[in-house]
Amino acid sequence: MKTSILHISDLHNESTDNYDNLLQSLKDDCDKYTAEGVKKPEIIVISGDLVKGGNALRRYP
Repeated sequence: MKTSILHISDLHNESTDNYDNLLQSLKDDCDKYTAEGVKKPEIIVISGDLVKGGNALRRYP
């Protein structure tokens, strides 16, 4: 049995971004691909850098 996987990496979103928008975009894309005859992914993996930037390094005495 084959399993379809969608892997997304290094989104680099701003820390203030709303991830609900990302989820809705993924759902919309899955619906679009299915309508075009592409198999809907059974697993979606999001890895890598999800947020752009970060806090400055802190030095402790």
